[in-house]
Amino acid sequence: MFNFNKKNVFLTKGQLPYLVMLLAPIYLHGVDVSSLFKVTSNKPTILPITAQATIGDKAIKLEVAKNAIAQQTGLTHRPDIPSDRGMLYQTMTQQPLTFSGKGMEFATDLIFINKNRVVGLYTNVTPCTDKCTTYSLTQKYDAVMEVKAGIVEKLGIKNDTEIDLNYAGQN
Repeated sequence: MFNFNKKNVFLTKGQLPYLVMLLAPIYLHGVDVSSLFKVTSNKPTILPITAQATIGDKAIKLEVAKNAIAQQTGLTHRPDIPSDRGMLYQTMTQQPLTFSGKGMEFATDLIFINKNRVVGLYTNVTPCTDKCTTYSLTQKYDAVMEVKAGIVEKLGIKNDTEIDLNYAGQN
């Protein structure tokens, strides 16, 4: 028995090998099936503020994308965000996170952080609808902050800038 979206789906012992035979060639040939599992809602997901980034004497309140769905949804489908707000993506695997402007309604800046130091930046990532440019970093990082475009310039953020990340409930 499998549970999909709180609905029980039953497979008999005899049906399981057929399911494996159906899916194995797809997996073995390296076909990317992740699009089958992507979130397709056009509703924004707004998370609670659970962290804060301090850069010099300025603070940015952060929603923390703690799981794959929150990371995939990010700031998409929102009309805008205040300049003192953003989203924090923590790397949960060894795979680099990839960003684009797809589904966005405003431009953003991406700040890649490793051990509270900026290790990479992309500024003015603009919204797009099709064949979007993707942004990632091959260098090691443990978090990415996504903020409204212009914040990197406004706060003078550059590589090696210190960013103090504090999480709710931690001192």
